Amino acid sequence: MKRILVPIDFHSSSINALQYALDNHPNGNVTILHVISGVLDENYPHLTKGLPKDEAVTATIHKLVQEKLRFSKEVNIEIKVLFGMVARQVIKYLAEVDFDLCYVGIRENKDAVDRWLGTNALAIIKQAEIPVYGIPERAVFKGYDKVLVAGDDHLQSDKHLAFILTWAQRNQAFVKILHVGENYQLEKQHIVERFFENKPPHISFEIAQTSSKSVPDALLSAAYNLPADLLILIPDQQTFFNSLFFKSASKEILAKTQIPILFINQKNEQS
Repeated sequence: MKRILVPIDFHSSSINALQYALDNHPNGNVTILHVISGVLDENYPHLTKGLPKDEAVTATIHKLVQEKLRFSKEVNIEIKVLFGMVARQVIKYLAEVDFDLCYVGIRENKDAVDRWLGTNALAIIKQAEIPVYGIPERAVFKGYDKVLVAGDDHLQSDKHLAFILTWAQRNQAFVKILHVGENYQLEKQHIVERFFENKPPHISFEIAQTSSKSVPDALLSAAYNLPADLLILIPDQQTFFNSLFFKSASKEILAKTQIPILFINQKNEQS
């Protein structure tokens, strides 16, 4: 059984990510995590008076799950509440518990601070050492028929290629690997020699190349045209503060995507 962590902040985007995870893993062990940071906004629910804050939040999440979400009888749901800075506590908890996957919600309408600094979702994606799904606010899980993989130097890693092929075979998905920019032939040769000639996978695939001044725009355009059910990226890992302040393709794609994204971090070795 997969062990899945879904951090929620009671915004509709995180609730939708939770529903997506429950739909994708009807037999999984799903832990719902809320971090009380001391920053309250309009998304914070009314808490029951007379209870410690963590107990009140736990009760609210339990009510949400029972009344608002759909899930199979086989899924096991746990609730965890922590105190502190959201992204740091999520990353710390991921390191303490042996999770297989993490799901984070992606907000549609970000305020100026989020657009400049980035979001907790981005910080989690950049630092987690397990695969992280970024789920747009309106995304609905319907299975995976076609996926687009962002091709770059990271795909010359056998570990990442093995992960993607194992994932694609498990989900019976068509895979299009798109390289934006130069050095396309070296990447294509490595992929074909390492996996498709010596050990042909039982999937349909395509390897393509395009040129563009904007890598994020090229990837999103190709994903919409495919049309892809999922975009797979391998982001550069960064420290907590770098993930907030520095511009990256992952950050720009997160701000624009309407398609779920699976981020495979560079240290990840799971499948």
